Amino acid sequence: MSHLERGDEPNDQLIHFRRSDGDPTARPPADKLNGPSNPGGFVDYMKKVGVNEAPAKLWRQKLGNALRKDLGLSMNKQYYLAGWPRDYELFVHYKGESKAGTLPRNDLYLYGWFSRIILEVTKY
Repeated sequence: MSHLERGDEPNDQLIHFRRSDGDPTARPPADKLNGPSNPGGFVDYMKKVGVNEAPAKLWRQKLGNALRKDLGLSMNKQYYLAGWPRDYELFVHYKGESKAGTLPRNDLYLYGWFSRIILEVTKY
């Protein structure tokens, strides 16, 4: 399923996936990827999040540490996913009112399976 590699810090371990059930066609609808639209101050669009951007790094750590128990790994180390499994990508969905100086609501979704996966802090 996976193999480990040492991360940047002495206690960091990276989890690599050897296989994936990812589907490259499982992505947000094309009309959501057009970028910000602002008729009447309302936005509803999605943007890909790079694997090394802050939200992706945080979730790669949360999911890596959640996997350590399932994989029987040491609790004395920090685990990160080295990246998303093949054909998975993280997207942020911006939706709601967009006023000067404020950001609309945003939620993270991991796409790659036939159904999107919402990443919620309370799950991990």
